[in-house]
Amino acid sequence: MTSAYRIRDAAPADAGIMVRMLMSLASETENVELDEGEVRRGVTTLFEQGSLGRLYVAEEVPKGDTNIKGPSDGNRSSPQIVGVMTVTYEWSDWRGKLFLWIQSVYIIPSKRKQGIFQKFYDHLIRIMAEDPKYCGLRLAVNSKNEKAIRAYKQVGMKREKYQLMGRMKSKY
Repeated sequence: MTSAYRIRDAAPADAGIMVRMLMSLASETENVELDEGEVRRGVTTLFEQGSLGRLYVAEEVPKGDTNIKGPSDGNRSSPQIVGVMTVTYEWSDWRGKLFLWIQSVYIIPSKRKQGIFQKFYDHLIRIMAEDPKYCGLRLAVNSKNEKAIRAYKQVGMKREKYQLMGRMKSKY
């Protein structure tokens, strides 16, 4: 049986795999080793304070079985998490609405180029369309990460006229 993918809200039980995937993301894209405790705190804070953002996971499920809600009931195999996405909110004083900001997105290497990011993106576009409190979707991407830039352009995102600037309190 072939597989399909579905996006769902992450649950606190997903925190461990989310932490591991976010640490892999930092290592792969920026050659940075994150502190596991800090990443865990970042993930759990979003579960505890939903006004800051949301966490999503992409699951691989047997094709035709996309309604599986959770762990295996003994008759079917459990869906496997193959990707994670962190979304936070930014208030726009010009628009009086919120931007959805993709803070992090990670898909395990063996599942890339199978339409999973498109599913994450479509999920956010649907949320934006259905809820008038949102005015747009943004993300920051490392200017040297050409693969990611191509993927974002493929789903319809465009380079904006703004350049990200900041001052960090820590090295990352």
